[in-house]
Amino acid sequence: DGFEFFGGTVNVKYLSVLFVGDDAFDSDEGYQGKGQFLFAMTGAQGNHGTEMDSKTGSDSSGNPNFNSMPRSHPAFYSMTIIGGGANGRTGGLMRLREGTGGKFGNVILTNPTDIGVRIGDCGSEDVTQTLPSASTSIGMSGDSASAGYLYFSSNNIIDGASTTLSMGCSGKAVTSANFQA
Repeated sequence: DGFEFFGGTVNVKYLSVLFVGDDAFDSDEGYQGKGQFLFAMTGAQGNHGTEMDSKTGSDSSGNPNFNSMPRSHPAFYSMTIIGGGANGRTGGLMRLREGTGGKFGNVILTNPTDIGVRIGDCGSEDVTQTLPSASTSIGMSGDSASAGYLYFSSNNIIDGASTTLSMGCSGKAVTSANFQA
């Protein structure tokens, strides 16, 4: 990975990742920091521009708990990710899963191999293209399982994807049919 954000609230600016062998920006375990002016070029060997997960625990049967708190909620703005094109790896330039929340705005995704944004393994978080009010919880420790949201601005740009959005979560308001980017 280029940069890993596992838990915590560290804020970052001006990060650049070139030709990473795995994921450029990887978050998990309740990370709730902010990032601005982020750049990644994955090349042919890079996996995803982002791999953002949230799972911080398991249920009593040992199954993943996609609603464990705190919910990951990276707030990444002014981010450009250039994929590997026809020679790159498949599976989505941005991969968001395992109940992650977050805010993504002023994002440019270009030259993906197949999918622009792939969302899967959702919990109870809202998936929306309408930014919730500032008073809406991002999914803090002690919050209910339904707290938190994943916001992807409709003003973001996805260029060159055969599939703009692959949504692997049923019952969510944002679907591939109404996804705008």
